[in-house]
Amino acid sequence: GRHSRRVPLALLAPRFGVMSLRFRDKDKERRERQRAERKARERDESERHQMESDVRTRLASGDLKAVCAERVERALLSEAVQQQIEERAAAQIAAAKQEERTRLEAERDAKVAAARHKEDMRLSEAARVHDILRENQQRVEDEARRRADMEARAALERQAELRSRGWQGG
Repeated sequence: GRHSRRVPLALLAPRFGVMSLRFRDKDKERRERQRAERKARERDESERHQMESDVRTRLASGDLKAVCAERVERALLSEAVQQQIEERAAAQIAAAKQEERTRLEAERDAKVAAARHKEDMRLSEAARVHDILRENQQRVEDEARRRADMEARAALERQAELRSRGWQGG
């Protein structure tokens, strides 16, 4: 293709004159800026490393531990921190009590539901037994009526037969 061969910028620079100077200036500024940033990063890294080393030394010697412990103790004993601790403790206790109340209510509701179900089943069983007894009573009454009807019919038939034979009951 037309652009398959790359031409180095150094060969093109004389053709453009002023452009090459601007390019060099910008390139020089960029390199200086990068160098300054790199030095700043190195300086920050060195300071951080020095500080960490100092902290490690002071922790090992114990003076920083004592100072930190004293500051923490002072902070913990301050009225504001004590107030926060009391408020948080009260909130946690209230939340725990509410959670326990909710759990107990759910447990009670479950027990009540189970008892209602058991009672419903007992009543249902009692109703079934009552229905069976009523049905049996009806059968007994029907059977008694049928027997009474049969006996009455048999008595009427005997009377009719005896009349037809000439016996007059009296």
